[in-house]
Amino acid sequence: MNTNLLDSKFQNAMSQYKMIDVDRVETYSEIINELIDNDYVNEVGEIKYRVTGDEDINRVHLDVLSRVADLNMNLRRLYLALKEYEEEDIYKRFF
Repeated sequence: MNTNLLDSKFQNAMSQYKMIDVDRVETYSEIINELIDNDYVNEVGEIKYRVTGDEDINRVHLDVLSRVADLNMNLRRLYLALKEYEEEDIYKRFF
């Protein structure tokens, strides 16, 4: 997929999520920026591709971060935030 088209689709998807939960979108954006800053460009591309393919945005970020070999302190903090979102989603599904 063309990089510009992928970026555009990703931004559209993020805008849709932002209408639902601004805090989560800020977390997802922070993860993207942190991955870019640490030269995990392929992982960022994977996140964008999978999110625009209608996969669950939280699961995508969790999956990608779980495969990053060297999570710095900030990425670990963000990973834990994603785990909390996952627990909230499970709770909401059943209660």
